[in-house]
Amino acid sequence: MSDILPDYVRWNGLADYYKHVYQICRTAGLSVPAVAFAKKSISETADANDAQGLMKYVFEEYLSTQQYEEAWQAMLANPLLNQ
Repeated sequence: MSDILPDYVRWNGLADYYKHVYQICRTAGLSVPAVAFAKKSISETADANDAQGLMKYVFEEYLSTQQYEEAWQAMLANPLLNQ
């Protein structure tokens, strides 16, 4: 599998792998797995700023599908909320 992944994914660990899969799912219009992989990438990243765009996507996707409780939880889980 490492032969088909981009170099930045192979060398940067799980966070980048999950983000890569999230991007594939999002491009294909698969919102449920895209949200799941975005959340996995967020949980694996060490840099809160890297996760910000993914957190915004998760929040907006929950809002667009009228999952308001999940959107609220996603907003509260944002580590940059209090900065």
